[in-house]
Amino acid sequence: MFSGNLLTGLSLFTEGLRSLTIKELRPFVILPLLINILVFSALGWVFYHYTDQGADWMLSFLPDWLMWLKYIIMPAVILMFLMLVFFLFNLIANIIAAPFNGLLAERVASRESSDITPYTGTWKALLVRTFAREWEKIKYYLPRVIALTIISWIPLVNLIAPVLWFFFTAWMIAFQYIDFVGDSQGRSALEVREFMGQKKLSTFGLGVVIMFSLAIPVLNFVVIPVAVIAATLYWQREQAAQNSMMGVAR
Repeated sequence: MFSGNLLTGLSLFTEGLRSLTIKELRPFVILPLLINILVFSALGWVFYHYTDQGADWMLSFLPDWLMWLKYIIMPAVILMFLMLVFFLFNLIANIIAAPFNGLLAERVASRESSDITPYTGTWKALLVRTFAREWEKIKYYLPRVIALTIISWIPLVNLIAPVLWFFFTAWMIAFQYIDFVGDSQGRSALEVREFMGQKKLSTFGLGVVIMFSLAIPVLNFVVIPVAVIAATLYWQREQAAQNSMMGVAR
């Protein structure tokens, strides 16, 4: 049920970091890097200014005899807001940089397999395809984000919200990056999620590594291209392993 290895994500992320020095990948890294700096700075400002207000609002619902819960609620609110910032950063930055991320995924995949050829179509076609796919992912995210947000503001029930946000954010972050290579190879979003489910621990481990990397100064600015590379390597190697097993079975 929970197959895979949680440490796979760390190994792939480390390899993704080393891959940033590859000359042919640099053009697809520079623009996402600039986008990361702008988006993360803006969301960091929002987090800094509104976390205390959110905590005070939640505490206002507690009767005096339950005020001792503030020592639990305050860390929980900070964690919840942090998860929300990570999620929004990941969503906004990836929408803006989606075409470059898709091209980066294709380049990495072509280095892993000779069967993959880099994109040679027009920019217009690429933009239409990638933004349509991002909209498809947003439609998948939104109902779940809304449900978690509602839970987050229900007194007492919201104590479990940070845990739910943690698992949800890690899984969705993994989906976001694995989908770039899946889309570039003509796979549907459903097929990508089915692929993720085959090695749940590995997929979740990749999402967790990316999520925590967003909280590390300087490293957070290169997270998106590194995550695209790591997710592409994950996809290509798992696909190769599956094909190899099918060949042995035959």
